[in-house]
Amino acid sequence: MAETLGLDSKYTFGAVALDFRIVSPDYFQAKTWHEPTNYAFAAGYPLIPLFGPEALAASEEMPLAVVQGRFGWEFVAVCGAQLHQNVWIHQGNWMARYTPAFLMHYPFVAAEDVDGQTGLAFDLQSSLLGGEWDGIPFFAPSYDLVGKTAKRYEAIRPYIALRREMKELLDILSDAEAITSWPAEGQYPFDMDFPKLYTLDYEVVKSMNLSLSLMKNAEPLARSMQQSLNRLPRLAALVGRQPL
Repeated sequence: MAETLGLDSKYTFGAVALDFRIVSPDYFQAKTWHEPTNYAFAAGYPLIPLFGPEALAASEEMPLAVVQGRFGWEFVAVCGAQLHQNVWIHQGNWMARYTPAFLMHYPFVAAEDVDGQTGLAFDLQSSLLGGEWDGIPFFAPSYDLVGKTAKRYEAIRPYIALRREMKELLDILSDAEAITSWPAEGQYPFDMDFPKLYTLDYEVVKSMNLSLSLMKNAEPLARSMQQSLNRLPRLAALVGRQPL
């Protein structure tokens, strides 16, 4: 079981449960995994997690938001307006120009498990977990990551640090009351039961002490998030809903 975003059971984006487990020999030694054949696994994900360096590229195509999770704030791309909807997935293909790292590395992710430990995790809800002999092994008999799994860890390792940094930054911004609700005029495409979306108040962020190393990314992040709200009409059109 793992972190919750908007509900009280598993790690969720909207109502989509993602059961993240930190990859360790205790659970994965005698198991294997499979590569997804396309992006159909994300067809029901209305929110896609992002890392700080992705903000600018993602903001050029889709609205960005922060949402409240079990272990703090989450930075996400908004890809739908209903639970179990992703307007950027069509017949298993990702239709946007920018592809978030989360999609490229799945079913491995940089995430927290049920204890809040951040690391290389695997989504047990992905249906991509195999038995001892029918897929790609996680570990060698020596308990070391092996083959494609070791390469996937090396690819994801920088994102583990980026995830920790983002969560720490969002905590600071929350304490400074720089996290604010989305503007009311931006709420029209979303179902009533959609998770509450927040953004960053650019003026508040600019007024903060940005000299600290961690804060150097705060202003560009706030700017990208504010600019991304201009993508709401496009999202509404893709969803098939027009402003009231």
